[in-house]
Amino acid sequence: MSPWTICTMSRVAEDLSRELRRLRFVLLAGTALLTLLSAAGCTQYESFEPGTTPVAMVIDSAGYPSVQRNARPYILARQSRIYPGDRVMTDEQSLVEIEFEDGHRIRLGTRSQLLVTSHEGDQDRGSPTETVLTLSSGSLEVTDNQRGNHRITTSNAVISSSSPHFWMGYDPAGSELDVVSLAAGKLLVSNQHGEVSLASVYASCHVQPGAGPQGAIQWTESRFQQVKAAHQRINRL
Repeated sequence: MSPWTICTMSRVAEDLSRELRRLRFVLLAGTALLTLLSAAGCTQYESFEPGTTPVAMVIDSAGYPSVQRNARPYILARQSRIYPGDRVMTDEQSLVEIEFEDGHRIRLGTRSQLLVTSHEGDQDRGSPTETVLTLSSGSLEVTDNQRGNHRITTSNAVISSSSPHFWMGYDPAGSELDVVSLAAGKLLVSNQHGEVSLASVYASCHVQPGAGPQGAIQWTESRFQQVKAAHQRINRL
């Protein structure tokens, strides 16, 4: 073997060795980055839950709404699925709208947290559905509810409703709660101190922490839109 051939093979071996070291560094750096992102709570888009059935799907979103599932946060986008036990969250720059299997929709305002406990029933066979939720902050709006019943727990009261359209939200500056009927239908606001029924459009109820629901007050459309806007700092969906 000539000296030239030996020299060439030596250079090729050195080049390969440098490339292998570079690839090893890239792999180590990538692993470290993934570890840091996971520790910071920055995870991938929502995951699929094998063996469970989704109850709703994201149909519109703005910003970066998220869902907490199995103690891990995931980013939500259109077509993301929602499962029982999911906690859907928005920050001050995000909104999200989800549609349940029976066709009714829920829109979350900014700075909201909604726990989806369950959604049961078979509307295809004529039985009404029942959706159980917990709103711990922010606001929500229920629309297109045809036959479903809702039981929504808040820190101030429990809202039981079969109304096709209603809204509720905490005072952005405190923990007081407003509930507003936006269509004819049953809407009951209750806690251990009393209960109030809302039946007409823009009939509202105000609930302070530790107190019973105040009597129904008739709002105007402009007042409702002002209160609703306070829960949205970015464009509506």
